[in-house]
Amino acid sequence: MFHRRGEIFSHSEFLKPTSELFSLWLRDFIMENPGFDYDIYLTGALCENLFGEVKHDTRDVDIVFIGQIKNRAILKKYLDSAFKIGIRHGILIDVAWRNQILTFLSNPRDFHEKIVNYLDVEHVDENGRKSVYTLDGTITQLMSGLYYVTDFDTTKALEKTKERSYSVPYKKIKI
Repeated sequence: MFHRRGEIFSHSEFLKPTSELFSLWLRDFIMENPGFDYDIYLTGALCENLFGEVKHDTRDVDIVFIGQIKNRAILKKYLDSAFKIGIRHGILIDVAWRNQILTFLSNPRDFHEKIVNYLDVEHVDENGRKSVYTLDGTITQLMSGLYYVTDFDTTKALEKTKERSYSVPYKKIKI
């Protein structure tokens, strides 16, 4: 098993995220990032599993940071930290800064922008099957290891959120 996002690697199999693992991740993230000054949202299947009506099988934790970007280097530190702390707890943290949260209420023509710390994801499962995912859209490197992305296709994500019709599409996490 092998997972790489940009320059960050994990050689362990990720666990299915639970409330307990998410709480441990959040505790460590807050402790390691004093002065964190973005709103943090839990989205996706784990959000629905913890706060909604229907339980979904999921292998990752979707996190969105929202807020004014004051320092790109500090934002990169937060993104790196979120993913690395997830690795320590055995959970896959899918984290990005976004201008807005993508939900089943979003319109494909809405302007979406995100900032991430990777351009590609490489995954090799326990059976040796390899998959590679590369970001699409207009990509601008803000600094080494930090990328601003616009004009990306939201169709697949919107279809997934509509298909699952989450009763709680996102939850602001109090820190």
